[in-house]
Amino acid sequence: TASRVGAALAGILETRTVPGQPDDVAVWKGLDPKNIGWGKDGRLWVFDFGPPSVIPRADAAARVMAAGLLSRWVARPGRHVISPERSILRGVCEPIADYTTLAAVETELRHHKQLRMREPQRRGLAATATRLGLRTLGRVHWAAVQREARRLYADR
Repeated sequence: TASRVGAALAGILETRTVPGQPDDVAVWKGLDPKNIGWGKDGRLWVFDFGPPSVIPRADAAARVMAAGLLSRWVARPGRHVISPERSILRGVCEPIADYTTLAAVETELRHHKQLRMREPQRRGLAATATRLGLRTLGRVHWAAVQREARRLYADR
């Protein structure tokens, strides 16, 4: 369930503290809600790690929350293409929210948006379609994601 994913991510942020540096964690660049799962034996698996890094816990939590907010959490098409499924999103993000601030999450979301806007540097019809999508439907999606982040912190 979503709350299980959120609890696992919060546990990783809590237990990966760097000795002698209580505000820093040793995590992987790929720490993301989509990159964890459980085996049949109930053991937690983290995959697609990316390189390890030591960063402030608040920054790591903001990165994980931004990834959670940006994920499309349902398989069926519908309004969730534009806005996230709130109950699933809250299950994933609420346990992590205590480790960071809304300002840090918003900074990370802006960083993701800037990356996405620079991504389609190629040419041709596919690149034009990607840019058009980011400037139209993408704007609605980003606004919905930012609204959900603000709601998450306002409800605390």
